[in-house]
Amino acid sequence: MFSLSLSLFLAAVDTTIVATAIPKIGSDFNALEQASWIATAYILSFDALQPMYGKLSDIFGRKNSLLVAVFVFLLGSVMCGVSTNMIMIIAMRALQGAGGAGVFGIVFITTADMIPLYARGSCWEIMKISFAEVN
Repeated sequence: MFSLSLSLFLAAVDTTIVATAIPKIGSDFNALEQASWIATAYILSFDALQPMYGKLSDIFGRKNSLLVAVFVFLLGSVMCGVSTNMIMIIAMRALQGAGGAGVFGIVFITTADMIPLYARGSCWEIMKISFAEVN
């Protein structure tokens, strides 16, 4: 449960950090008019690919799918860090969103598999409270 929560924390803290840094990123790349695409690219790929990760985790297993999702998310994060222009950072945010979709989806699917139905609400509430500081 701790490792699942840690994976969820990784993806949740990213969205908070990037949201506050978007104006600075846009001004550093002299492309403030494109800065809104940093968040939009993440959200679009996140929403589009989250259902796919549910099916992939059924086929390949929860652990393998979560590891791939975390790897994709971290690869996108590193590539965002080394981006040289606004188009590259937007594309890497889309890659990061693809990984974040898997992290969020698979964590909640795995928790639903592990925790019985009568205790699931309290478990998710504990996870939500622990991340309330982040968001």
